[in-house]
Amino acid sequence: RGHLAAVAAFRAEAFGDPAYQKCLADCVEACLLLPGEQALFYEASRCEILESRPEGRALRHLLAAEDAVQIWPEALRSTLTVAISTLGIWGTIPLHTGPILLNALSRDLGVVLADSDQMRLVAQLKEVAARQELSVQQGRMAAAKREAEWSRLTPSLDPEDLAHLPLVLIGPDAEVPAILRPGPHLAEGEMRTVLVMGRQTLPEGAYRLVQNRRVSELALPPGAGAQTAAQAMAFLRQMGMIVIMTGTQAPAGIAGRLAGAGTTAVRSLIAMGVAPEAIADAMAEAGLPSPRLGDPVPGVPPLNLPAREIVARWMSALANEGVRQLAAGLARSTGDIDLVAVHGLGVPRHLGGPMHWADAKGPLILRRDLTKWAADAAVWAPHPGWDAFVSLGKVRAGAVVEPA
Repeated sequence: RGHLAAVAAFRAEAFGDPAYQKCLADCVEACLLLPGEQALFYEASRCEILESRPEGRALRHLLAAEDAVQIWPEALRSTLTVAISTLGIWGTIPLHTGPILLNALSRDLGVVLADSDQMRLVAQLKEVAARQELSVQQGRMAAAKREAEWSRLTPSLDPEDLAHLPLVLIGPDAEVPAILRPGPHLAEGEMRTVLVMGRQTLPEGAYRLVQNRRVSELALPPGAGAQTAAQAMAFLRQMGMIVIMTGTQAPAGIAGRLAGAGTTAVRSLIAMGVAPEAIADAMAEAGLPSPRLGDPVPGVPPLNLPAREIVARWMSALANEGVRQLAAGLARSTGDIDLVAVHGLGVPRHLGGPMHWADAKGPLILRRDLTKWAADAAVWAPHPGWDAFVSLGKVRAGAVVEPA
C-alpha cells in the first residue's frame, strides 16, 4: 500500500511532459501488481510506444551523449591517476553552482579550505555549516555524518598549507599564489593539478574549470600534460560530475554563454512589449528554468505572444548560441551542449537540450524563424552555420566552421 501510495503521489506531482511521467508511474505500478514476466512485457510495450514519441528520441539522444563523455580522450587512456584523499581549495567558491566542496566532504575526503582574508574564510565556513544543518533538518543527513564531515574540514589562512596536496582548486575571485602553481619549482616526481574556476589569467599548466550543478567543463590548454589532465578528469568523476571537455579556453564556458543568450532573449521579449509574467508562465509550463526577468519598458505597447512562441524564441536563442560555440571550437559536439543545458542549466530532459530541439524542429524551419525574428533583436540573427545544417538536413557538429 505504501508503494502504491508513492506511485499515486508521483502521478499527482508529475512535472514536464505528462505522457512521459505517466509512463514511468505505470511501469513502476505494473512491477508492484503483476507477475514478473507480465510486468516486463508491459514495460517493453510501453517503451516501444515511448520511443516513437518526441520525448523518447530526446532521452535516447541524451543517453548517447552521456555515454560519449564517459570515453576518455585517447591520449589520456593509458595515463595512471591516483585517488584524491584531500582536496585543497584556495579562495571561496560558490556552493550553489559548484558543489565540489560539499561533494568532497560527503565522499569522505578531507578538505583544506584556505583564504588570505579571514572574513571571507569565516563566511564560507558559515555557509557550509548552514547547508549541512539544513540537510540534517530535512532528514537528508544524519547528525553524526555532519559531525564527521565537519571534522574533515580544515580552515587555513596560509597557502603553504596546500602546497603538499596533489590537487588544488582555485576560487573564482582568487589569484593563484606562486607556491601553488604547477611548474619546475616542484620537487622531482612531484605533480600538482591546479583547477581555476574564475576569469583570472591561467598560470602555465593550470586548467580552466566551469562548474554548474552536476556539470564540470574542463578546458585543456595547449600543451597540457597528460598526467595532470588525466588527474583532473579522474578527480571530477570521483566527485560524481559529468565532465565535458571543451575545445578552447572560455571563462564563461558553454553554460555561461548559453545562459547569457537565454537572458538576452528574455530581455528582448520584454523590450518588445511581452509581459514578464507571460514569459515566466510560458517557461514554467514548459518545465524550463525560471528566467531572470526585468521590468516592462515604459511606453512600449503590450505584445501578446503565444506561450509556444515564447518558448520557441528562448530555445532558438540557445540553439543559435550553440552553433556559435561549435563554429568557434568551444563545444566539441551538439551532445555536449545539450548535456550542459540539461544538467547544468535545468532544461528538462524530455526536450533533449537546445541542439536536439533544433534538430527535431528542422534546421530549415528554425533558420526561417530566426531570420524572421532577427528584425526584433540581434540574439535571433541566424549564425551562418545554419546554412550548413540546412544543406545537411541535420544539426551535427563538424558541419559548421567559423567563417573567415
